[in-house]
Amino acid sequence: MTLPGAAMPHRAFLYDDDLVVFVAPNAADLHCLKDILALFAGASGLITNMDKCLASPPIRCSEDDLMIVQQAFPCRIAPFPCRYLGAPLSFSRLRRPDEEPLVDAAAARIPTWKAGLLTCAGRVVLTKVTLSAIPVHISIAACLSDWDIQQIDRRHRAFLWARTEVTSGGKCKVSWSTAICRPACYGGLGVLDLRFFGFDLRLRCEWLKRVQPERAWASLPARQEKVVAAMCSASLSVVIGDGAAALFWTDSALYSGSPRLCSP
Repeated sequence: MTLPGAAMPHRAFLYDDDLVVFVAPNAADLHCLKDILALFAGASGLITNMDKCLASPPIRCSEDDLMIVQQAFPCRIAPFPCRYLGAPLSFSRLRRPDEEPLVDAAAARIPTWKAGLLTCAGRVVLTKVTLSAIPVHISIAACLSDWDIQQIDRRHRAFLWARTEVTSGGKCKVSWSTAICRPACYGGLGVLDLRFFGFDLRLRCEWLKRVQPERAWASLPARQEKVVAAMCSASLSVVIGDGAAALFWTDSALYSGSPRLCSP
């Protein structure tokens, strides 16, 4: 039996030597996948190291399904969310413990810099280039919570104004959102506003999903954010084409169509 592709067109995502595979927890599909990996090992000489593999089977899986997975792939079992290319994979909204490593990653950079020897301009550059870039990768795929953004911005303000890891509001000389995050052409410092920059990143994904539907991630089910959906409808112009993919209502029935989007 081969892996069916009707329900899920793209089952594998490969980047360099990192591979994630979505497979049904049944013996036929698991053994088929195992044979595919064995054929790849025989052709390339690259053998799958089970000690480095991770199986995350809690999506509609029972204890019997878990035993089938362990018999086919004797690797570590861990629940969601797991991480792939640094981004957490989850079937629900990220919880605070899942977001804390991102805050810790930003906070861990500050003690390694000698902030007392840096000028204000130098601290601004490090904040813009390094500290603000840490959450960008995850913001492409997931919406960071308000708590996570507040904690990261708190570290940014402390490093910029007090040269420390934490600070009080009395040492902040100007408003963070209206002065520091304002573009330089409008008199600000150009530090990224993580909340709105995340909207912009995910809005680009909505655009690519429509103009490049052949991308592997374009067909994955995802819950669209209300803000991003509103920005998408306000910035995209849609022209109905042959009617193969778009959905629109009439008085009597729901018809399907194919959109042809103009540039935003």
